[in-house]
Amino acid sequence: MNQTGNEPVAVGSEASDSLSVRPAPTGTDSMPASPRYAVNAWTTPHNSALEDIEQIARTGGRGIGLYEGKFQPGGDQALREAIELHGLEATFCVPRTWTILPVPFNTPVTERDPRTRTELICESIPRLATFGPEVIVVGPGVSGDPAEPAGPVEAVADGLARIADVAAEHDLKIGFELLAERRGSPLHNLPDIVKFIDGLGRDNVGVMFDIWHSWCEPDLH
Repeated sequence: MNQTGNEPVAVGSEASDSLSVRPAPTGTDSMPASPRYAVNAWTTPHNSALEDIEQIARTGGRGIGLYEGKFQPGGDQALREAIELHGLEATFCVPRTWTILPVPFNTPVTERDPRTRTELICESIPRLATFGPEVIVVGPGVSGDPAEPAGPVEAVADGLARIADVAAEHDLKIGFELLAERRGSPLHNLPDIVKFIDGLGRDNVGVMFDIWHSWCEPDLH
């Protein structure tokens, strides 16, 4: 994320609902005065979305990765207002259904057909677009067994192309996440996923790189 000028940052108080506003720290052109970071709301499962926003701002964060699974019915405007009030930006948004192929931790009632999952992702995009994210995060899916990766890859290609086209209608990019081989992902190294994305012919799709999934990839550097 970019930090420019001396923008105000809203800081919440644990003792009350009031907010104090202080200037963001400034630094030299070569070195910022403080770390600039965002927090993925998926990593704080016990928080509400509003609690995520307050805590990230209070600890000096400047961005939030929003997860639609935390959104409450009719609460989108309150989230947008809280993000603005606390001086944050949406770095990315993750749809409630975010993988084209199913994953092992789906519940029995979760849709498993890749075409239906693709349409669920597409239905989330207009809603998430209102938060102005840098990207919408989508993943291929995993089987949970590296010996038998999820598939078929053709379904991922068809789904991702469809999702990219819907995102383009809202001037959004797709961050296609590389998922780990150890989790049974059909696309699990950078050369293969880049080749896969290039084959789609969509210029609004890039790699969402997660070191948790890629740290053990040979020749990563």
